[in-house]
Amino acid sequence: MSGPKCASYWTDPVIVAAARQRAAARSERESLAERLEELQLVGEARRRNGLSQVFHLEIPKDPASDATEDLESWNSLAREAVTGAEDSLARAEQQEFQQEIRAKISSVASSEAAQAILRRAATEATRAPTARRYRTEQSAGGAGTGTDRESAIAGLLEALPEGISPSERDRLEQQVLGLAGASPAEFDSCLVAAKAEMQRIERAAAERAESRRRARELLATLHGLEGEAVDACRSLLHRAVTGETPLLSTDTATVARVRKAAETDYERSFVASRIEAAFRESGLQVGPGFTTEVLSGEEAYVAARGSDEHAVGVRVRDGLVDLRLVRAEGAPDARLDADAEVSFCKDFGRVSAHLQSQGVGLELVSHQRPGAVAVDVVPQARQAVAARRRRRGESRARSRPR
Repeated sequence: MSGPKCASYWTDPVIVAAARQRAAARSERESLAERLEELQLVGEARRRNGLSQVFHLEIPKDPASDATEDLESWNSLAREAVTGAEDSLARAEQQEFQQEIRAKISSVASSEAAQAILRRAATEATRAPTARRYRTEQSAGGAGTGTDRESAIAGLLEALPEGISPSERDRLEQQVLGLAGASPAEFDSCLVAAKAEMQRIERAAAERAESRRRARELLATLHGLEGEAVDACRSLLHRAVTGETPLLSTDTATVARVRKAAETDYERSFVASRIEAAFRESGLQVGPGFTTEVLSGEEAYVAARGSDEHAVGVRVRDGLVDLRLVRAEGAPDARLDADAEVSFCKDFGRVSAHLQSQGVGLELVSHQRPGAVAVDVVPQARQAVAARRRRRGESRARSRPR
């Protein structure tokens, strides 16, 4: 059984689920760390500009360990802290914009009118949000002077939604300042236009907030999954979170399709990574791109332990693992090739044992006796063999007495 062989593999669902849970926890931790870093940069910028500190991120810098339980515990604390800080920042930016508009009202309205508007705005700010919105909706027209003007402008100021864009701020500012400086004859038509603009902005802000919420939920479903399509979905969802692009129904469908495919591929990725680890633990030299090559469907190579000319070719396909000994260089030599195949038979036993302990079992489907099939010369295996030689040379150099 020392020649080329094919084995079917099975996986332990409990071990696979635990590995997926751990991968998801590590992926979420990276995502939360990025959001924390962004918030810290915002906080530093606010300090430089003399703005108030509106959030304090008091969480451990790192999880207690790399164990799944500690990662999930840290994620829970970080998630709560980040969400709270982002909400506080949005409220602070809303209030700061309101203050900017109040300050500008004095430049377009008479001193007496401006003070009356600001007093009314301050009174409106103490009311509950639902009461402020009701008063804003009720002040739809009437006389363009006095209390109605003050109440209408103050209501617009206090009904300002969170999370509006810079361009929306500019448009709303123009409407409010136009109201403050409008003549009695123009006020009613200006108020109608301002309310219509406010409603458009409110709807757009609400849609973006909902889009952000759904995008974050979809991002969470991708934790622990890998692949180019998954990375493309993450990029799309990040743009939806930041408001750069809306989250369309077609995007949601694409994420669902990619997630399903990635979950199907996860088992192959799990098996490939465990095979790489088993080779390493068995003392065979594995190159840096081994798992990636296996997942691409290509044959990947591991330097054989008992020969400077041979390597082991590995290919994973449809629940099967193909293994064969190949020559990286040199002319075929039936005796040496057969000896190398016999040596690899012993390594295969160790690899199988390591895989079993990691939740992957192998069962031989077919095999050839040593020498039954000529060993191919495969130049692509040279890198694995050369890496083994370098590693051995470095080890000898370190062992020499100085």
